[in-house]
Amino acid sequence: MKLALAGGGTGGHIYPGIALTEELMRQEKDSEVLFLTSVRSNFGLPDGVAGCRWVRIGASPAPEKFRRWPQALRKNLSGYRKSRSALKRFEPEILLGLGGYASVPPLLAALRSGIPFFLHEQNTVPGRVNLFFARWARRVALGFPLAGDFFPTSKTVLTGNPITVRVRKGGIGPREKNQPPGQSCFTLLVMGGSRGASYINQLFRAGSGHLKKSGNPLRIIHITGKEDEKEIRKAYQKVGITARVLSFLDDMGRAYRQADLAVVRGGAITLTELAYWRLPSLIIPYPTAKGRHQLLNARYFEKNGAALVFEQNKFDASDLMRTILDLSNDEMRLKIMSEKCRDLFIPGAGRAILKLLREEIEKNN
Repeated sequence: MKLALAGGGTGGHIYPGIALTEELMRQEKDSEVLFLTSVRSNFGLPDGVAGCRWVRIGASPAPEKFRRWPQALRKNLSGYRKSRSALKRFEPEILLGLGGYASVPPLLAALRSGIPFFLHEQNTVPGRVNLFFARWARRVALGFPLAGDFFPTSKTVLTGNPITVRVRKGGIGPREKNQPPGQSCFTLLVMGGSRGASYINQLFRAGSGHLKKSGNPLRIIHITGKEDEKEIRKAYQKVGITARVLSFLDDMGRAYRQADLAVVRGGAITLTELAYWRLPSLIIPYPTAKGRHQLLNARYFEKNGAALVFEQNKFDASDLMRTILDLSNDEMRLKIMSEKCRDLFIPGAGRAILKLLREEIEKNN
């Protein structure tokens, strides 16, 4: 298969493409993938994804201020020209749009070039790009069932969100503890995703003392991003909490496997990964996410019993720490939340999406 992928802006619009590439190469080693993404999409993208060639293009989201529109239009026009040139050289059989502003120039180029394209919508509520391009898309693959309410039923297929090997590594789906229940230290995983980690970091800097005063044995794995790593490490050291503080972690599967509870943002891919590992969570949605999609993702998990939601600036650090401590002492509730997580995971997403793409390619041949 010769597959073009288009997406970016956040890791949630890139990692599904990486996961899909991994699955394609597992099935067909002689396949080729062209990944068109924005210059600003820097989320630890691997250099060595087999069979995948990265092309960085100019792209810009729609600015809020009118005076910035000319610059945004120039960037997107440049991205369109580069995308069209890259697609002409590559000659893909099909293109998959992964959402985000970075997918706009490649989708326009595919539309003008007569290249058939599919869309993949990761969130419970679609982004503006996918909503706009859905009228020309052959099919729309859904990460969660709720998103189907926004598209014509005839176009949608519920596939789930594909997740990368680095996340699945070391696991078979359910969480696996290194020690029997009751003999291991309660482990908390904290991370803010590719955007918006700082607020969560500062919550734990302010609230770490509450955790220590409880006297409960506790271990923390905290992925801070680059800017706050040293500050957060010092905060834990000051109060005497055992913590592994990292700016970035490649082996996410190991972290998920060790954790009993996670504190996260509400990105669709993060929540899909939690569902894969059956890991209960406290979700703090990023408040300025377009269309409030993180909040709606989070509410979907909360409604189904897999998580609790804390809306930013509507609680303080002590509220969050109190909830963490309550859950650390409630093994039965965590077990129930874990089982609810399992019910939200849709297995085989990568295989399902590739099957749809192959069917379309065969139809056009």
